[in-house]
Amino acid sequence: MAALLLPVGADGIRLGLVAAPDGGDRRVLAAEARALLARLAAAIAGPGGRLEECATGPRGAGGWAGLGLSLAYAGSRALAGAAPGGALGVDLVEDRAPPGWQAVAELYLPPRWRAGLDAEDFPAAWARWEAWLKCRRLALAEHPADPPETPTSVRLLRPAPGLVAALATA
Repeated sequence: MAALLLPVGADGIRLGLVAAPDGGDRRVLAAEARALLARLAAAIAGPGGRLEECATGPRGAGGWAGLGLSLAYAGSRALAGAAPGGALGVDLVEDRAPPGWQAVAELYLPPRWRAGLDAEDFPAAWARWEAWLKCRRLALAEHPADPPETPTSVRLLRPAPGLVAALATA
């Protein structure tokens, strides 16, 4: 599986997208995504680190302990992100609202994030919320209140046709 490295900006953040071959096994995709994440981390902080599995996803250890790391999956694709010295969250979704998107939005998006939302905007809103939660190391929960104003920046990206990604940094 070849990885596509995505341009982000001058802030040292690295993003990459990897796709499983047709009919690819999710375990193979997960292994490739973690290998890509390790390559991104090494590009920032050098080879003296490693990934450790935690309940909330991979974390850096050794020379990578101070990095923000995040993974997201959409179908047969995975997005990996690494940032120097800070919190990072990424999410990846298909650019189409799933059936029942209104109920999902009502249940999981905070009021301010779902106000005026339509089917066309739902994928981007969902990706932004998931990335924001990951950056803040919070779990998805039902009926969330509007989050407090925080110094979290969330950017939308279009890494490939049919996909929407969000990158949150703090």
